[in-house]
Amino acid sequence: MGDILNDWIQDDTTSYYWLREEGVFRYGAEQAKLILEKSYGLNRLKVDGELSEVDEVVHGILRSRRVSAIGELPFHPPGMQRHHDRVIWNAYTTPVMQAADGDSDHIRSFFTQFFSNEKERDLFYLWVKTTYHNLICKKMQRAQVFFIVGDPNTGKNMITEKILPSIFGRGVPVGNYLVKGDSNNGSIVSSPFWHVNDVKTMGTHRDKIELMEKIKEISAN
Repeated sequence: MGDILNDWIQDDTTSYYWLREEGVFRYGAEQAKLILEKSYGLNRLKVDGELSEVDEVVHGILRSRRVSAIGELPFHPPGMQRHHDRVIWNAYTTPVMQAADGDSDHIRSFFTQFFSNEKERDLFYLWVKTTYHNLICKKMQRAQVFFIVGDPNTGKNMITEKILPSIFGRGVPVGNYLVKGDSNNGSIVSSPFWHVNDVKTMGTHRDKIELMEKIKEISAN
């Protein structure tokens, strides 16, 4: 029965999820039982008052495959994870950019020109390497914040909006969330890379202090 149980999870909404290579499919209880009968060849009939084969599997799912929610958690292994005293099914599968043979002169020239200071450039490379390594190793590490400050039209947005999301697999702007507390933040948690570009609503000195406090809170926790 263990192999069958590995194909299923059940959440607090009483929905059943069939874990397939082509995706995760949600079903009600009766639909799930029908799949167990037709796709796995299990019997739904009780024998001598005992649970049927289908009911045995359903009982096993409820006992050992129940989760609080299904979500995407980068920097964590896939599958069942305990997160802040909750059991969550981690469905994050976005791959990072893979290394490849070939000429890197163009991108190397871009960063050499952008970071005229060699120490700044090496620090940036180290930050990218650490984040990339943590994604591959499914390891969460705090305080990975990097600030890029410079004149307009020098390539800052190219780095944050194009290059880094391509390397890490995803990236989302979080300026409105940090400054305004935007409640439409579902994609933020599931992204391994957050970036804040020019936030025009951040006008006062107090706004800037609150932004920095928010960044400090997020990076520390």
